[in-house]
Amino acid sequence: MQHAAIKALFQARKDGMPLRYAASMNAGLRSPRDRAIAKATGMAAGEPDLNIYLPHGNLLQIEYKTEDGELSSEQIDAHAEILELGFPPVAVVIAKDEDDAASQTMALVRQRIQDSQ
Repeated sequence: MQHAAIKALFQARKDGMPLRYAASMNAGLRSPRDRAIAKATGMAAGEPDLNIYLPHGNLLQIEYKTEDGELSSEQIDAHAEILELGFPPVAVVIAKDEDDAASQTMALVRQRIQDSQ
């Protein structure tokens, strides 16, 4: 799902939409050694899947889930901490497929840009 959203964001940026995006690399199973390296380099459990930087200092953070997916306890805690620090709530995109994830992502981006004007 995230891949489809990235493709849509790439095209939007290419078409002139003012944004920048960066994905978290937290997904995946790691060996104990790889987990230690990830932690030492700043990766944190529960970090949202995608950060989208928008005009006027707006940060849109997105967590992707399938229709039967659930937030982990680490994600719940991280999202609460992000909110406590004064950032907008992490958007949780629950998508039925990749096209739905991309569509929801772009709708969130357009809404956030519109709200900031």
